[in-house]
Amino acid sequence: MASLHDIDMNNVEAEAPRVALPAGEYQAVITESDYKTPKSGGAPYLELTLSVVDPAYKGRKLWDRLNLKHAKPEVVAMAKQRLKAIQDAIGLTKVSDSVQMHNRQLTVVVAETEYNGKPSNEVKGYAVKRSSGQPMTQTSYPVPTAGQMANPFG
Repeated sequence: MASLHDIDMNNVEAEAPRVALPAGEYQAVITESDYKTPKSGGAPYLELTLSVVDPAYKGRKLWDRLNLKHAKPEVVAMAKQRLKAIQDAIGLTKVSDSVQMHNRQLTVVVAETEYNGKPSNEVKGYAVKRSSGQPMTQTSYPVPTAGQMANPFG
């Protein structure tokens, strides 16, 4: 049991339930990155944590996984294409450590999906940071094809 007698709850609003972001484009930054081993074992994947910076969804988190060390060459090729799209979006020609991609704003294309029967989000691609005058689309967003965004996962 944990004592909560010294916690002041006056002037605290309850957190609203979080739901999946609507499909669309969002401005975000990569805030964390690290290799993680899948629960099933096998080669580690690069997991990216992205934080949305658009005012309406500021601070919301998204995750993307890049299988850069997979046994199947086609999976590695797709992950490299995704990494290249990120590099192009943030203006880096070469990355020797994933931390170099942190805190650089880019546009992330998000799809609304289902995971374990619940609404979820999936990163579908990356693009250059949107200029301040460009509109943001959040509903009825057509997911781009691989040729449109250099993204084989779409």
